[in-house]
Amino acid sequence: MSLFDSNHVTSLYFDIETVELEEIVRAVRDGKTDAMWDVVGLMMYIFRESTPSQEEMDQCLSDLERLSQEKHMKKVPRELVDKFVCLLKHSTKDNAQSFITILDKMSQNIHFCSAERENIVLHRENKFRVNSTEYKLIFKFKHPSIPGKCVQPGECGFVLKERHHSNTDGSKTIELVTDSDYYADTGVHYHNVISARDMCVYNANALTLPDGTKLDTVGGWKWWWERLLPAGTKHMFKGNYVAYNVSDFMVAKSK
Repeated sequence: MSLFDSNHVTSLYFDIETVELEEIVRAVRDGKTDAMWDVVGLMMYIFRESTPSQEEMDQCLSDLERLSQEKHMKKVPRELVDKFVCLLKHSTKDNAQSFITILDKMSQNIHFCSAERENIVLHRENKFRVNSTEYKLIFKFKHPSIPGKCVQPGECGFVLKERHHSNTDGSKTIELVTDSDYYADTGVHYHNVISARDMCVYNANALTLPDGTKLDTVGGWKWWWERLLPAGTKHMFKGNYVAYNVSDFMVAKSK
């Protein structure tokens, strides 16, 4: 089972000792993440610095598949992995194809990716600073299972607590908040139908390549993509997003 509680959304943990794929397996095994989307981010971190061998890639995928089943890890929406691959096809890095190969294998594996998943993409409405290491991310969202007009004060939605663990390596955790006191002055209220396991959180940047091609990043940091994409690519931060899975509700509704 997962080492995380039910409100955990994601952990971006980059304080790893070496740029080797076995570090990703160790991070998952040691409970630093329970989400496959985090694994993709860690792979990006490693591939920007090194090129693992085919043997290392195969062993990594084998170990991750086993751990995914043992820990019931959260799968990544296949559409996000496909967007990642699309971006990497414009990369100038020599090892981009190796990264694409391992992502393609993940996208076809049911233990890594959810293929038949209906997502509602939500854009962060606001961001409040609580202190030097903690932020509130505010999302407005009325889950399709909530009937009729909601009479609670404010709008339906949820708050994610973003906690930073380092000022240098970008490590942070994000969790869904269910305590109503934390929602004061946010303009939204929480319904218990909202589930952290249905969320995939990512940053997005609008890119303009030197040839004029326009693309959007999904996940990763701006300076990582600067290392992977052609020199002169322009980056503009678009915001924080949640791909919220409503597949189970849609299936139940259709019956």
